[in-house]
Amino acid sequence: MEKEMYREVLPNVELEFDSYTRACILLDETKDLELVMKFHFEELISKYNLRRNRLEQYRLKFLTNKEKTHAFHQQLRNIYFFLHHYSYLSLDTKTLDMRGRNIINYALTQSEPPTVEFIIHYLAMGNTKTVTAEMNELFSVVNKVDGLNALVPFIKTFGKVDLLIKYKISMNHKMMNGSTLAHYLCNYGKKSLLVSIENSLKDLPPKERIYFFDLSLKNEKNETPLDVCLREENETIYHHLMNSTIFKQPSSSLCVVL
Repeated sequence: MEKEMYREVLPNVELEFDSYTRACILLDETKDLELVMKFHFEELISKYNLRRNRLEQYRLKFLTNKEKTHAFHQQLRNIYFFLHHYSYLSLDTKTLDMRGRNIINYALTQSEPPTVEFIIHYLAMGNTKTVTAEMNELFSVVNKVDGLNALVPFIKTFGKVDLLIKYKISMNHKMMNGSTLAHYLCNYGKKSLLVSIENSLKDLPPKERIYFFDLSLKNEKNETPLDVCLREENETIYHHLMNSTIFKQPSSSLCVVL
């Protein structure tokens, strides 16, 4: 229908449609969703250098029925838009711009949650050990603008801790001044985010909880997150962490109780 409309209005003009519009025209003409997905994958491979094997693994794992496949087709409008604007980075965990930001930094601040989720799932396709290392590298890079890594915007704007756990992405990567995500959340009084992390970790064995979120780590001032609570006089978070059975860790190095 879209193609015919343009032909009627501009019969002598050859128009170049973007990838998503071409896919919609193809779906309208053929009603063949599988053919449309093949078209999408070829566009993602040829224009944005995505890997065929990862896309195929993504398809097998997540596009398991017609409804999910059609929903992904619709999501691709935003995915194409994002990839077009940040194609100079590519989906490569080692590629940084002049600000020290990688693809996940921009996805978390400049795109919709489904795009972020697709990028994370896509990058997680492959050898498990390699993927774990690559994903941790992706989230550990400290950018030059605010001295933070991707864990901060991920937790603040996206919040799906289950994805971090699924792909074994530690929340202990250090940022500017040696602070971890735990230091950051304690410093800024983000109790609700700490509770969200706590709830996500509650079913894990103690050693795995520490792998993901360790309250004993110290920043360059030799402070643990609990010390930061004391310094900032954040009594509510301090007592919550001290009384938490999930975050049961070594006590603060300070001998002060609020």
